[in-house]
Amino acid sequence: MTKLVQNLDPIVAAAKGKGCSTSIAFAAPEREIKVFMGGVGVASVTRNFDVQPASMVELDRKPIASMEWLSNQMFGHDDNLGEIHARFKVLPEGKNRSTALVMPQSSGTLLPARIINSLFVDIKIPALNLRMENRDALVLRADSVAMGREVLMADARFRAYPAGTPQYERYLIDGGVPSRFLAAGTHTQVEPIQMFQPSDSFLPVARLEKAEVMVLPHYGVEVELVEGNLLPESWSATLKVSNLLERKLDLRWFCDPLNRMQLRGRRSGRLLLRSSAAKTINLRGALKAPAESLNALDTVMFSICNVARGPEDFVSGYIALTVSNSQ
Repeated sequence: MTKLVQNLDPIVAAAKGKGCSTSIAFAAPEREIKVFMGGVGVASVTRNFDVQPASMVELDRKPIASMEWLSNQMFGHDDNLGEIHARFKVLPEGKNRSTALVMPQSSGTLLPARIINSLFVDIKIPALNLRMENRDALVLRADSVAMGREVLMADARFRAYPAGTPQYERYLIDGGVPSRFLAAGTHTQVEPIQMFQPSDSFLPVARLEKAEVMVLPHYGVEVELVEGNLLPESWSATLKVSNLLERKLDLRWFCDPLNRMQLRGRRSGRLLLRSSAAKTINLRGALKAPAESLNALDTVMFSICNVARGPEDFVSGYIALTVSNSQ
């Protein structure tokens, strides 16, 4: 029997919340803004879907693991400019795609490790009618550890209101062992880079002075699969998004299909949730191949977060859906 289920494969299902403190200096008119941006991102060991990726055990034996970002979007708010949106460039967007290198600090284990990200970012500021991107890679560097109980308990959000803890993070707090590659750490920009409009790659419009990306555990939101359906050439899913906090949430969601999964309809949207309330979101799409031929790499990733002012009020959630060929 072929059905749509939650994807728990550690290679493609490990998403993390992210908070980024960013300084941007504009060329004309000359000014500088500092903004916190929150989002969700997921990276994979491989994007070559013709080859089954290594298991986590096999990956642990490699001195360096190369990863590619599959999805990452971030949202921020400036008092004068309003909402700001940033997105990592990923395949199939040409040669300028966002990648990461993981260099373990000891043999036999993937974490702790030095992680170096090489990112190509698309930033939109609607109030200025401005879209800009970097021509040279934005390089971020971090010394990362596994996201376990110690990391979560150091997060002020979990200590202040434990009831806002999602199921998987509660499992980690209770002493559970991460089943996915979840690396926690602060990624610091190595050097400033110029930002250009896509239509003019020679005249810089801004300079990204400083970016400090904090990897944050999911908190405040639970995302669950209510129902998943498969037809010979299409799929549909109903997701339940629950507010675990005693305050209103103004959320942004986005959805990214991988490999032989296609999405129809909206790829992103806004969701308002009252205190402790829940709503459903309906997704649908097409299949590029018969359902029985698909595997765990044929995935639809759903991410959601708020437009936070800082890490203390950031909330996020994530789920990955895939095809299961069970008896």
